[in-house]
Amino acid sequence: MLRTHRRIATLSIALSSLLATTPGFAQAPPTPAPAPAPAPAAPTGDVNEAKKLFEAGMKFYKAGQLQEALASFRASAQQVPRESTQRNIAQTLRDLKDMSAAYAAYETLLQTYGPTMKLVDKQDVQKALDELAVVTGTVNVSVTDTNATVNLDGKDVGVAPMVMRLNVGPHVITVTKPGFDKLEKKFEIVGKDAITVE
Repeated sequence: MLRTHRRIATLSIALSSLLATTPGFAQAPPTPAPAPAPAPAAPTGDVNEAKKLFEAGMKFYKAGQLQEALASFRASAQQVPRESTQRNIAQTLRDLKDMSAAYAAYETLLQTYGPTMKLVDKQDVQKALDELAVVTGTVNVSVTDTNATVNLDGKDVGVAPMVMRLNVGPHVITVTKPGFDKLEKKFEIVGKDAITVE
């Protein structure tokens, strides 16, 4: 389910008001506050543009135009990164059935915003990661000669050594380096795989 910027803030205000007016809560002695999380970096992009792009993404998503929604959310995040935007990127990728990209997006969400997220939201993200791990697999390209070019399914993706998470289905990895024989491996990801290419 996608999030809006305002929904979380509204829920927090409503909960604070309820606790303040409920007998027993208002008079309770304050508990020591946990150490504050590091403050997020100040936005460097155009906040109004980010908001427009986010709202456009929500409209596209509700209309079932997922590719357009994803492009809008990503553009919004480039202007001003937000937890809600990153969550929507992850969910849209999942709806597009790009499970490995969705996993990476949820992982970024947890790594970037985990220290300031509510417990229930962190649990939701971890649940999504657990579910996506079942329908993806990892490939560890660990060749003796480092800095060799790694090609996945006809596209250069980086240099060895590297670990990738892939969607289910057949794949071909080719590892090349000038002066060395080409290494090629064909395999199929069925879910929860851990394949090593060396």
